[in-house]
Amino acid sequence: MDEGIQHFPLKNGSIKQSMTKAIICAAGRGNRLSRYTEEYPKALLPIGKKQVIKHILETLFSSGITDVIIVVGYMKEAVISCIGKEYKGCSITYVSNDDFDFSDNLYSMWLARDHVVNGMLFVNGDTVFHMDILKNFLAHKIENAVVVDTVNKEDNPVSAHISDGCVMEIGHDIENQSHGDVFGIYKLSQTASERYFSIADKIFTQGPQKGGFFIPLQQMVPEIKIEPFFSDDSRWVNINNEKDYKRAQHLFGNL
Repeated sequence: MDEGIQHFPLKNGSIKQSMTKAIICAAGRGNRLSRYTEEYPKALLPIGKKQVIKHILETLFSSGITDVIIVVGYMKEAVISCIGKEYKGCSITYVSNDDFDFSDNLYSMWLARDHVVNGMLFVNGDTVFHMDILKNFLAHKIENAVVVDTVNKEDNPVSAHISDGCVMEIGHDIENQSHGDVFGIYKLSQTASERYFSIADKIFTQGPQKGGFFIPLQQMVPEIKIEPFFSDDSRWVNINNEKDYKRAQHLFGNL
């Protein structure tokens, strides 16, 4: 085990946690899946008998998340029509990113900033993951944390370098050793959330632009402790291309 890296054991059974709100960024077009997303947005790609977004919502509810903000953009009417104002115990609020072609999930997050009043849990709208990953993440009372996977290897991943139990680098092209991939589940306290969005405010002074969720996290590292939650559970997929989509269907098609 690397010095300064803490691996958390998986827990089973009843889990108590206080966070009840999540933001899902589901505004993108999904250009690498264009032969599917011409018909419907990536969030509505079918995996078995349910769409991607429904898999995510059911996983959130199973972990005690009942208040969900969904940032929609491409074919947003289809998402709203599919999910409605409530789904499987989750109350849904929609935020519209009409500049989805010129922005990424950071801009979508920023548009939802006024809804964050007691910290936030963020998940990508094109990432499906097993409920055990989220339950175990939320069970540990880490105030500011990201899930770091130590098993899967993505193409062009968001990587994390850990030192003394803290995330010191996060991004696609980090300079130091990668200790795992960050696949788009993180939580921040209200104080950290406010700092996150203040950084985003400066980024978007000239309007929407491309940029991933990890950019403010990297800038926060010197002043706010962000801890890794290491997971060796490989049951997750970022659906970026057809290979990913097939793997998601294999893992989650029967759920």
